[in-house]
Amino acid sequence: MPRMATLPIKCQCGRLRGVARGITPDAVEHSICYCQDCQAFAHHLGRDADTLDANGGTELCQLPSNLLEFEQGAEQLACIRLTGRGPLRWYAKCCNTPIGNTPPSRRVSFVGLIHTCVDGAAAAPAQAALGPVRARLFKESASGDAAALQGLPGLSPRSLLRLGRRALGSLVSGRYRFNPFFDAHGAPLATPRRLADDERAALAPYARS
Repeated sequence: MPRMATLPIKCQCGRLRGVARGITPDAVEHSICYCQDCQAFAHHLGRDADTLDANGGTELCQLPSNLLEFEQGAEQLACIRLTGRGPLRWYAKCCNTPIGNTPPSRRVSFVGLIHTCVDGAAAAPAQAALGPVRARLFKESASGDAAALQGLPGLSPRSLLRLGRRALGSLVSGRYRFNPFFDAHGAPLATPRRLADDERAALAPYARS
């Protein structure tokens, strides 16, 4: 049985801190997303240089939300929504560190943690527990010389099935209620903000309309 690890979480300035527990290669999906909106999110926060790779990809650890807990600084959480049907994109407003993406409802227990919020100084054992990157998502939106990406695997049916089973299991068991991005009544801890027209215009090279 794979050994479980704890992934330490913190924003760049350290006001927001937490942990993700129970990390194993089978409990998470380790992936890189090249979609336009992930690129737009990083650019909007002014964190593209340390969030995006050479092809505009964002490294993610996708896991059930109930595995994550914020131990201090949850009041620093803020979120935006780039499209009317898009996910909630969370960040630490104290230093604009990208944190992760969640569905708009806590009933779907899922968060795509962004690598920028992983405390690299303390995360070596957990990084090993994540295993290698298994999927590259939305490769058609990659920037730069992306030819080498085309032969790499995307999200497999097996991975989709694992994600679906985890979400369903959390819903049936009630674990979905333990979601650090939502309050006890199921409302987001921070009101999602839609970008103003000028903000959207500034992101036109990256974001979908």
